[in-house]
Amino acid sequence: MLDDENGNRVRLYNVQGGVISPSGELLYIVADGIHVFDLSTGRRVARSTNGSGIFNYEFDADCTPPFDSECEEPEGLTIWDLDDGRAPGIRGQLHVLLLDNDIADDVYLKHYTGTIHVDRSFIGLPLGTPSHPFPFVTLANNLAWDGARIKIKAGSYPETLTISKRVQVVATGGSVTIGK
Repeated sequence: MLDDENGNRVRLYNVQGGVISPSGELLYIVADGIHVFDLSTGRRVARSTNGSGIFNYEFDADCTPPFDSECEEPEGLTIWDLDDGRAPGIRGQLHVLLLDNDIADDVYLKHYTGTIHVDRSFIGLPLGTPSHPFPFVTLANNLAWDGARIKIKAGSYPETLTISKRVQVVATGGSVTIGK
């Protein structure tokens, strides 16, 4: 049985696929969006949004007959770490198929990362991405979900925080000091 974030049973409709993370800890399911469950508890730890947000899986769900030209169906998904650059222009670990269900049947691949980036020297709009990292570890920690990875650029981060989710914290480019 699978539960939502509050412990209530989840009923999933239009299930099109699922995959278990390489660690065996998380189950990703495509069913009218993307749902992520902690396999040890059966509880949902993340759910995609449709149209905005950091975990945005946007699609037009109006597929009732007669189909209009905007009808889109979430399809399968896979986990494949492409953050090492071996697929030029593609990053992320979670890759999800979206079918534009009309006469042309266009197919789109959407890519998601489990990594939140931090760089104290960044100036600009902080999004937690490689090109727009958060300047503070606290911001990354506030966004993090169970199973996320926080990748921190070398340096000193004079802040205090408590990490209460199952996350992996990785230093890149040297040592990281938090709290001094």
